Amino acid sequence: NITIGGITVIPNSYHLSFSKTVDEASYEPGQPLVYRLTIENDGKGNAYNIPVVDRLSNITVELVDGTSEKAFDSGWTIEQNIVSGSDKAILDLDGSVENNRDIDTHASIPAGTKIEYKVTATVNNNAVGEILNLLTVDGDTVSAKTKASAEKYDFEKHITRFLDQDGVTSLSGGYTPGGYIEYEISLVNLNNVHMQNMPIKDELSAI
Repeated sequence: NITIGGITVIPNSYHLSFSKTVDEASYEPGQPLVYRLTIENDGKGNAYNIPVVDRLSNITVELVDGTSEKAFDSGWTIEQNIVSGSDKAILDLDGSVENNRDIDTHASIPAGTKIEYKVTATVNNNAVGEILNLLTVDGDTVSAKTKASAEKYDFEKHITRFLDQDGVTSLSGGYTPGGYIEYEISLVNLNNVHMQNMPIKDELSAI
């Protein structure tokens, strides 16, 4: 506030709109995800000392073995950009934003200005579950969810050999009553994602 001759002038209020988006529609294990943390001051007043928090190190994901570990165990990079508006915006008042560290800083955003933190993080090589990333700005929180790419697979079932009644001697002309038929079922993963809990059912009793 500014007071002159007993008159107090109150500055215009700021208003922040913010979002967190992911460039990729889904993730592949061991590949990068690009997050864009965007904050826009669409009010008439300047926003100063606004807390910005994204704790990337706390994000976990379910792994192919059923356990949970850090989603970005090999680290990430952070770029700071002024998208539009005043070049006086300061994205890291604390001087703490660094690669492979959580974003936990304060920003100064003039009226009519949009800023962006671009985070490129490599997904855990064994990830299969959903990745939930939270961004908190000025006490309010938004999230971005990412799932693994769709599973693609091929399978086949074929007879490998016919066996005599002793279960050892191979037959060349087909099966014999009281003998055995040996089957092989093959399943091929055609996508760069892990397959988990894939049901395999062969109702031999129904034949």
